[in-house]
Amino acid sequence: MTAENINLVLTNANCCISAYAVKVSKLLSTNSFCAEAEVLKLKMMNDYYAAASCYDTTPIITLEGTPIPEKISIDSLFSSKLYLDSISIVGYTYKLVISDTTSITIVFLGDDVTKIGDLIVAELITAGLYVSHTVSFNPVRDPICTYTFNLICTVTGLTLSLLDPFEEIVGTVLELGYCGTEVITYPENCLTSEELDIVINKLMLACDICPCQLT
Repeated sequence: MTAENINLVLTNANCCISAYAVKVSKLLSTNSFCAEAEVLKLKMMNDYYAAASCYDTTPIITLEGTPIPEKISIDSLFSSKLYLDSISIVGYTYKLVISDTTSITIVFLGDDVTKIGDLIVAELITAGLYVSHTVSFNPVRDPICTYTFNLICTVTGLTLSLLDPFEEIVGTVLELGYCGTEVITYPENCLTSEELDIVINKLMLACDICPCQLT
């Protein structure tokens, strides 16, 4: 029995039981000989409804295994306005695009005080994506500054752009992140699935719910 079908039966049964309770109340108020039997039937309907309502079909999703950060490096040339070890420039707009389950775009401004690389670190921390980072230098003809980031396991890419004048550097994935293996379990229920089917069928019969309504 699917969650949708259980909810459909319970919704119809709730209306049915409410209407039946009104009927029983009227029978009791007139001291009808049928009242006692109808009260018993109403009680059974409420018991079926309560039993079916306690059945939980919500899956429990857990991750097994130790998460491993995504390692991404960004190389920047000394001759570039995006040289990560240089001070960010006031009036310049920087854009950081993070590839994740959905693309995240972060825009920040230079301040003439903070290094570009340190601004990136601050933005990644604020976004909750940062784990750690290292900085290295390669003193070739056009020196290279490399920031290597360890980011949370869902991140898959990093791109830094300078909007005016336009420049762009794209990060390189060094090690793939691992978030763990998704395991789906279901809660222990007050009824077995077979018992639930029996209760649902009794509730449908009592409330005249047609099986044709089920998907």
